[in-house]
Amino acid sequence: MGPAGETVEGAPPSAERVPPGEPAGGRERCPVCGARRGPGPACRRCRGDLSLLLAVEARAEAALRAALDGYRSGCFRLATARSREAVRLEARPDHLRLLAASALRAGDFALAVAAARRALRAESAGGEPAG
Repeated sequence: MGPAGETVEGAPPSAERVPPGEPAGGRERCPVCGARRGPGPACRRCRGDLSLLLAVEARAEAALRAALDGYRSGCFRLATARSREAVRLEARPDHLRLLAASALRAGDFALAVAAARRALRAESAGGEPAG
C-alpha cells in the first residue's frame, strides 16, 4: 500500500504506511528511558528532548514517500536514491525492503541483494534498525 492506501504494483508488502503522527516499528518508545512516546517533542516520563529524533524520523518518512512515488511512476533509479536516503536516516526493515525492490528493478543487483539481506537480519532481530 502506498501513502494514500493504494497498492503499489511490485512494491514490497512493507510499503504499508503508518498513520501520520504515530511512531512506526520500534520507534514508539523513548530511547532515553523506554517509556511509550507521546505526541510531543519531549518524553512524558523523563522529559528528554526528542525533537532531533522526530526531525530525523520526518526526513526518513519524506524520503520513503518520495521513493514510493518514484517506484510507482517507474523511476526506479530515483526510487533507489530516495530509498538509500531513508535507510541512511533510519534503517528500518520496510525502508530496506523498498531499497531492495527498487534496486532490483533499476538493475543494481548487488545492492538489491545486500539490502534484502539487511532487511531479513533486521526482521529476525525484531524489527530493530539494521546498521
